[in-house]
Amino acid sequence: TAILPPEQRPRLYVVAADISRAFDTVDRAKLLEAVEAALCEGDYLEVRFASVKPHTGASVRCAWANESAPVANYPQFADLATRMAATKLWHAVLTDQVRYTINERAVVRSMVREHISDGVVCVGGARFYRHAAGIAQGSKLSSLLCSLHYGAMERAAGVPGLDASWARAH
Repeated sequence: TAILPPEQRPRLYVVAADISRAFDTVDRAKLLEAVEAALCEGDYLEVRFASVKPHTGASVRCAWANESAPVANYPQFADLATRMAATKLWHAVLTDQVRYTINERAVVRSMVREHISDGVVCVGGARFYRHAAGIAQGSKLSSLLCSLHYGAMERAAGVPGLDASWARAH
């Protein structure tokens, strides 16, 4: 692909914003639509592995982690470990625990739908409340779900440059 001269390049604007009550104001119905569209692959493979890192003194710390991706795109564990070691798990030994789970798209969608619709919030370590509006903040999925929601909202509003039409035309 050729690099476009400056006068032919689209203008790019970056906006950093702190949206007040961003998680509390997420429209669950619209978020569920965005999730349905995002989870478009057939089956998803989940791999469970351990990360062993040095800790204080002569001890080590073991943490369990899961990675998921569409079955068709999932790398071999050695490739996954290489990528993770280069990006976020320095000074660690990754062990493949040979626990592979294949989840059908319908099951994954159902789990995410339940997470969105039936969110429970723990307050003070002892009281549990059902999240009445928006999505719970602080879960492993909350940032991703919030980004999906606001991204879908921007596309629906017709913000230029959010689709691939410009890239296809050039």
